[in-house]
Amino acid sequence: MKAPRSLEITLLLRLGVVLIAAFTAIAIWLWLHLGHIEAEYPQPIVHDVMAEFFTDIAWVVPVVLVATLAFAAVTLRRSFAPLHAISARAAEIRPGTLDQRLPEADLPAEVIPLVRATNEMLDRVEAGFAHQRRFTANAAHELRTPLQLLAAGLEAIGADPTIEPLREDVNRMSRLVGQLLAVARLDVRTEPVSGTADLAKTAAETLAFLAPLAVGHNVSLSLDRPPAPVTVRGDAALIGDLIRNLVENALAVSPAGAEVTVAVSADGRLDVIDQGPGIATEYRERVFERFWRAPGSPSGGSGLGLAIVKEITDICGATLRIADAADGGALVSVDFVRL
Repeated sequence: MKAPRSLEITLLLRLGVVLIAAFTAIAIWLWLHLGHIEAEYPQPIVHDVMAEFFTDIAWVVPVVLVATLAFAAVTLRRSFAPLHAISARAAEIRPGTLDQRLPEADLPAEVIPLVRATNEMLDRVEAGFAHQRRFTANAAHELRTPLQLLAAGLEAIGADPTIEPLREDVNRMSRLVGQLLAVARLDVRTEPVSGTADLAKTAAETLAFLAPLAVGHNVSLSLDRPPAPVTVRGDAALIGDLIRNLVENALAVSPAGAEVTVAVSADGRLDVIDQGPGIATEYRERVFERFWRAPGSPSGGSGLGLAIVKEITDICGATLRIADAADGGALVSVDFVRL
């Protein structure tokens, strides 16, 4: 791919070529003119005039040339400053900040139509995102109640091996609906959270809620936490969603009889360790994409869990990392801001 050329440098080069050509033409004209009057005046006088010209005047030409180019460079730099500023402003627009628009003040008249067209495009993109968020939230809300009724009806039937696969399907659908609702809520947020939460307490409450799920997978859950509260920056509900998605993913990949460990350290670090196959190095960036699932992943997943985790860590100003666990499996670490 050909590297883009700088318009500023291109204009300066062209101006330099024009000035050099102009000064060269003037010098040639003077030389020819002096040669023409040589026949009317004695040669010594002509030679003295030419020598005086090139000694006392001609040296000014390169000085004027350099000064002109320097002045043109400063002028171009100041003229392009609004374009650089608006480019930086456009680069800051993200899916969560689609309400921002590019300003038209102090811009050249030739650029304003492009800025207006860009703002109109942002209007359409924002409307599309809003429609998509409403559709996702409404669909999830509409599906939640029938799924809850269906799950309650299946539980009322009691133990029946023939409907056990149906129970698993309903549970997977319920989890997907919950994840879609979480995605819809996260898409609406545009600012980082400013509240605080007790990371140890939130982890304990979340694991208590997930205990029946762990029993269903025949996987044990363990929590290692300090006795004192661990206050971090973030919202307790969001952090609970983060822990729940991490543990649910860990339970899904762990074999029967394995253990999932959740560790909370006093410095605000959360570790979730499983005994599954782990996450290959080449996939550790892509697993945070929505609906992307690594090859060989267990069936039944939607590819939303780690994407939700990544968005929550960004909102809370935390840092997310994936590594290999010491005894095999994956180690997912989240470093929250300790307060």
